[in-house]
Amino acid sequence: MAHLHWAGALLLFAVLFVETGLMVGFFLPGDAVLFTGGILIASGRIPLPLWVVVIGAFIAASAGDQVCYQIGVRWGPGLFDNDRRWLNRHHLEAAHRFFERHGPRAVVIARFIPLARCFTPAVAGAAEMPRARFAAYNLLGGFVWVTVFLVTGYYLGGVKVIADHVELISVGIVVACTVPVVVAWAMRRRRRD
Repeated sequence: MAHLHWAGALLLFAVLFVETGLMVGFFLPGDAVLFTGGILIASGRIPLPLWVVVIGAFIAASAGDQVCYQIGVRWGPGLFDNDRRWLNRHHLEAAHRFFERHGPRAVVIARFIPLARCFTPAVAGAAEMPRARFAAYNLLGGFVWVTVFLVTGYYLGGVKVIADHVELISVGIVVACTVPVVVAWAMRRRRRD
């Protein structure tokens, strides 16, 4: 992103859309990309105003979630029909109960959890969460998520040691966001064994 100048923002938007919208971007570090984008805006390497990038990132992330929700509505139940390890009927039924109980909060909170961010919209669609309800909380969660990470990166980008070590800090954010997911997965796997 640092070498693309204003087109670095387009790369940021594309990463957010793919991560949240196509269910193939679960390996993409959206949090780190947003934080790094904020630092690059502060340093002038992405020569756009912060508010322009916040709006573009918000649109890309929200549109991605809407696409993923639609995938869940259209193909979600079929994805869960086979007895796959990650996607099965039991998971769909559990997700349906979860969204009936915690739907709005689940959509907002999932924005801040790397793997959940990628699959929550599809599960919401497959679990028949009402479209208007999903859209409202998708917009809220998307706005809060992109604003928190971009603005934090922007203001910390003025700190010389942070601006000089952008790559290391980005890797640290990815690790910090991934560790809780890996620990939860390991604990669940251990309980099953």
